[in-house]
Amino acid sequence: MKINRWILLALIVVLVILLGPFLVIFLASFEPTSSLRFPPTGFTLSWFKKVINMPMFQKSFLLSLRLALLSSAVSLLLGVPVAYVTARYDFRAKRFLEFITTLPVIIPGLVAGLALLRFFVLLNVFSIETTLLIGHTAIVLPYVVRSTL
Repeated sequence: MKINRWILLALIVVLVILLGPFLVIFLASFEPTSSLRFPPTGFTLSWFKKVINMPMFQKSFLLSLRLALLSSAVSLLLGVPVAYVTARYDFRAKRFLEFITTLPVIIPGLVAGLALLRFFVLLNVFSIETTLLIGHTAIVLPYVVRSTL
C-alpha cells in the first residue's frame, strides 16, 4: 500500500503542531537557570530532583499509583464477568447493560469527573480516596468491557 506524499506531509505537519509544544517544554526543562529558555543553554536534572524530593509530589504520586492499580483491579473484577455474560447469554436487559457500560465512553472524562465529584461531595458519605476510586473505576470499566468483548 503506497501512501500519497501529500497525505504523509500533512500527517507530519499535524504531528509537529500537536507534539511540538510538548517537545519544546520537555527540552527546556533541562535548562540550568531558573528562567525558561529554548534552546537550553546547558543541561541539568536538578529541577527533576527538586520535584521528586518534594513530599507533596511523593504523596500525590503514591495516591495516583494506588488509585490506578485499584481502579484497574476493580474494573477487571467487574468488567470481565459483564463482558462474558453479555457475549454468551441472551437476556432482556442485555441492551441496557451494554448501554450503561458504554455511557462513560460517550461522555467526556472531564465532564464525567466533575459530575461525579459534585455528586459525591453533595452526598458526603465516602472519603476522598473512595470517591476518586469510584470515579476512576466508572471511567475505566467501559474500556475493560469493550476490550474483553
